[in-house]
Amino acid sequence: MNRLALLIAFLVLLPAASGRSQEIQDKNVSSPFGPVIEQSPDFLDGDVCRIAKIGDDMYVLSVAYGITTESGFSAKKKAKRVAEVTADRQMVALLSGQNISSETFMEETEISVDDETTFRSFFSEKTKEEVEGLLLGAQNSGSWWLQDGAERVFFVLRSVKLTPQQLSGTGGGAAPASAPASAPASSGTSTPAATPSSADPDVIVVVAVGVADFMGNKDYSKAEALKQATRNAVEQALGTLMTSETVVEDGQLKRDRMLSNTGGMVKAYEVIEEGTVGDDSYRVQIRADVSKAEVERTAQQVGLLVSQMGKPKVAIIPYETMNGARLEYDSSPMTTALNGIFLADPYYIRPIDMYQSMITKKQQQPELWEKYERMLDPDQPMDVTTFGELGLNADIIVKGEVFLKHKGKDSDGVFDQYEATVILKVLWAGTGEILGQFQDNSTTNGDSAANAMIKVVKKLTPRINPLIEQMIRQFQDIANNGQLITIDMRGIPSGRKGRKLKRTFKGGVENLPKVKQIEKRNEVDDFVNFDVTFLGTSSDFQELLVDFMDDELGDWMDDNEYDFDMNMKGGSLVFEWVKDE
Repeated sequence: MNRLALLIAFLVLLPAASGRSQEIQDKNVSSPFGPVIEQSPDFLDGDVCRIAKIGDDMYVLSVAYGITTESGFSAKKKAKRVAEVTADRQMVALLSGQNISSETFMEETEISVDDETTFRSFFSEKTKEEVEGLLLGAQNSGSWWLQDGAERVFFVLRSVKLTPQQLSGTGGGAAPASAPASAPASSGTSTPAATPSSADPDVIVVVAVGVADFMGNKDYSKAEALKQATRNAVEQALGTLMTSETVVEDGQLKRDRMLSNTGGMVKAYEVIEEGTVGDDSYRVQIRADVSKAEVERTAQQVGLLVSQMGKPKVAIIPYETMNGARLEYDSSPMTTALNGIFLADPYYIRPIDMYQSMITKKQQQPELWEKYERMLDPDQPMDVTTFGELGLNADIIVKGEVFLKHKGKDSDGVFDQYEATVILKVLWAGTGEILGQFQDNSTTNGDSAANAMIKVVKKLTPRINPLIEQMIRQFQDIANNGQLITIDMRGIPSGRKGRKLKRTFKGGVENLPKVKQIEKRNEVDDFVNFDVTFLGTSSDFQELLVDFMDDELGDWMDDNEYDFDMNMKGGSLVFEWVKDE
């Protein structure tokens, strides 16, 4: 063979020996995007972010990949999560950095010059924070993977839709959340201390506010407000660490000691907005990167954290009104007051922050946000099935309602006076059984409605404590004597594969800690019931079951392309097998 023939053969074989040309497996792309991907094959290699038009809507499409050399279901999930995060970061970099070029637009999707102009104009006015808010609505719209030697490479397609109304400015802003009505407009002069990034697994990203007295010196007031904002950021991060494993041990003294010096805990922050509020206050809002390791280390040093294991998981659902109009707070006064009671000696229970748990779903899963809003309605009975569908892992639900009626100033003309009605219900999250409830009517005062609510709830501590004690007694009775948990398993594969899966599942659950017994009750086609007697709460059981699925059935799910969904509905744990996309 002559040299020319050898060169041609080498060039023909070169693509097969380099890049990611291995056979793509399990390609699954949502129907609107399939033709778009076919028209632009470079999507299949990843690291691509483009803008397409489908119908009347514009879409930002981003593909990225994650790599693993490990086998098993958990490794696959981690790689896909890396791909999702990277794809979202590509979109942020493209849109907030104004790196939009003519090549970014996919002309093959019939994007016009006017479309390009409108799109550029829309993002030219958006801050990075507004772009990140828009991307809270990003969806997984496709996936595929390939084997590259010892590596498995998992690709994810992420998409964000922009309607003509959004792009023209008539369909509402992009960011999912706005500042409170009393917040100042951005001064336009804020400068980031550093650019926060959520890519670091040691980082907890929080948005916090600081307010300081304004005496005419802007620089001094801003510095004081920033101190307060960074302190609040660390306190929020501490709260996320205490939701499941740890809790305040003995009140405010140790917390104040920890928060007196936040140096080293806030790695970076960026000022989102700043400005005066009225004539006497200066307000700063920041997005901060807080070091999880530093917060944990400092909290342990001052003795602030103790184990939360073995305590009931409590979710507080607040509803607050004044003069018949609902009041909405990022930090509910009712929740703040009840948190203080639950966290105090001798309970040391850290409730779940329902609002913070649900706010991320407002854009990502609006149907769940609507269910959450309906659940707050005081005229509706508590629906534990809906609560389970929200994906909140709790044993106890505390539904608290405060109704204020403004009665003018007090006799000194200093504080506002209110008539207050407080209704409190404590229920089992699994069954909806009411453990205790009461209603109280009283008068209170305060410099704001929020302050008045906190005061009136705290005054009820002597009536609330017996409810908490009763709740803990019943919780301990379940932990000692066991409860019956029904598992409704659906979507089981047919044939020998399904029979083996049921045997493996039953045997594995039987060997879980605190499981006294498991019995198969009903079995029809792809459906089976198991009755499990468990010495603990439903939330404890769910956590053990998730660990079992990852550790013992992860490889099976990986090999057979299955995943699972699981949530509590009433007194049953609904477990569904789904084909992995």
